[in-house]
Amino acid sequence: QVTQLEVQNDHLATQNAILEDQNAIFDNQTTILQDQIDEMQGSIGNLTLENEVIKEQADELELENEKLTNLTQTLNATNMELEAQVENLTSVNDELVQSNEALTNQTNELQSSLEELVVEFNVAYDTVVELQDEVSLLQQENDRLANLTEALSTILSFLEETNQDANLTVDQLATQLETQITNNRVLVLENLENTLTQRVQSWNCDYTNEFAGSSFEQDYNVPIPSGSYDQVMDYVESRVLTDLCLDRADFELYLSVNFMPNGDGLTSNELISGVSMYTTDALNYYFPDAGETGVTPEEWAEALYDCSNLPPERQYQL
Repeated sequence: QVTQLEVQNDHLATQNAILEDQNAIFDNQTTILQDQIDEMQGSIGNLTLENEVIKEQADELELENEKLTNLTQTLNATNMELEAQVENLTSVNDELVQSNEALTNQTNELQSSLEELVVEFNVAYDTVVELQDEVSLLQQENDRLANLTEALSTILSFLEETNQDANLTVDQLATQLETQITNNRVLVLENLENTLTQRVQSWNCDYTNEFAGSSFEQDYNVPIPSGSYDQVMDYVESRVLTDLCLDRADFELYLSVNFMPNGDGLTSNELISGVSMYTTDALNYYFPDAGETGVTPEEWAEALYDCSNLPPERQYQL
C-alpha cells in the first residue's frame, strides 16, 4: 500500500506539476487576455467617442437633410412657378412673334408705299423743275418784251424829238437808228477810253506824298523794301488796277517776270515803267483798233460800259 501510495503520490506530483505548468500557461493567457481586454476597452472607449462624434454628425446631417428637404420643396415650388412663367412667356413670345410678323407685313407695305411715294415725288419734282424752267423762260420772255416795249417807247420819243419823217420805211428807220446807236457807242467808248487813260497817266501823282521820307521815294533807283512792298501794291491797286478791272496777282507776276527775274527788289522807276506798260496793254485790249483782238463795242454796250460787268474771261489778264 505504501508503494501504491508512493506511486500515486508520484503520479499526483506529476499531475500537480502538469497542472502547475498549465496553471502558469493559463495565468499567462489570462494576462494576455486581460491585456487584450484592456486594449478592447480602450478601443471601445475610442469607438464610443467616435460613435458620439458620428452621432453628432448624423444629427447634423439629419438637420442638413431636413434643410435640403425644405430647400428641395422650395425649389420644386419655384420650379413649378418658373414652368408657369415659362408657359406664360412662351405664350407672350408667340403673341410677339405674331405681332412681329404683322408689323413686318405692315413695314413691307409701308416700304412699298414709300417707294411709290418717292417715285411720285420724283415725278412731281421733275414737273416742278420743268415748270420752274418754263416760268424762267416766261420771265425772260416777259423781260425781253418789256425791253422791247421800252425800246419802242424810246424810238417813238426819239422820232418825236428829232421830227423824223413819218414816211420813212422800217428799214430806213432801222438804218438811221443803227447809225445813231453806233455813233453814240463810239462817243461813249471814246469818253470811257479817255477817262481810263487819264486815270492811268495820273496814278502816281500822290506817290511822293504817300511815301514821303522813304528811301525808295527819295531815290527812285533804290529797291522798295519788303516791309513796304504790300503797301505800295495796295496804293497801285486802289489808284489804277481796280479802275481797269486788273488782277493784282497777275500784275505782280508781270512785274516779277519783267523786272525781277533774279529775285531782286523792285525800284520806283521799275514800278512806274511796269504800270505804264501793263496798263497800256490793257487799254489796247479794252479799246482795240480795227482788226485787233479785244473787247468789242457790243460787249461794252452789254456790260453798260463798266469793265466790272464784263465776264471774267473777257477782263484783261496776261
